[in-house]
Amino acid sequence: MEIWISDEEFEAIKRNKEKALEFLNNGDKLRTYLLSLKFKFLMEKLNNLEERLQEVEQEYRKLKAFESRAFEDKEFLLRIRRELSIENSNLRRKLNNESNLSKKSICEDYS
Repeated sequence: MEIWISDEEFEAIKRNKEKALEFLNNGDKLRTYLLSLKFKFLMEKLNNLEERLQEVEQEYRKLKAFESRAFEDKEFLLRIRRELSIENSNLRRKLNNESNLSKKSICEDYS
């Protein structure tokens, strides 16, 4: 088993060598101390993971909202595109009719 301690904790242990030697010589105290350090480490890890989970959940909600907005925008743009296509068809038809009428009148003028 490997236990990580902070620099501050390491310095505190060095300052209190006698206390540390007492811990090493007394198995129960050492075991209790190591378990408390392990518990502290695991609690910090758990808190970090919970914070990260909250961040991921928040980003996921934003992504789902963006996806919904993108779908709505796509539908809106498809409607606009359809309307423009219909309008363009009508305009072409009118232009062709006017062009045909003008050709017809020109032909009649020269006949």
